[in-house]
Amino acid sequence: MAEQAHLSPSRFSALFSQAAGMSPMNYLLQLRLDHAVQLLEQSSLSILEIADQSGFRNLSNFNRLFLRYVGKPPSAMRRKLQGKTSMS
Repeated sequence: MAEQAHLSPSRFSALFSQAAGMSPMNYLLQLRLDHAVQLLEQSSLSILEIADQSGFRNLSNFNRLFLRYVGKPPSAMRRKLQGKTSMS
């Protein structure tokens, strides 16, 4: 991204962080996790497939980061979402 913006990586990161309130890598991670949450809510894909489609190549890494940023593991979120739809 820095190259496309014709900036050094450090300058790009500083400007991006100032504008977005987080580093480019954390922003990308947040986008990927948001996408994973959407897939959990709107699809019947397995958690492994969701991890893969969200750009995570390692399931344990996906689970660890999901728990850290979302506050619960993807399997718990899936169970909670399934409980909501069965009550409807």
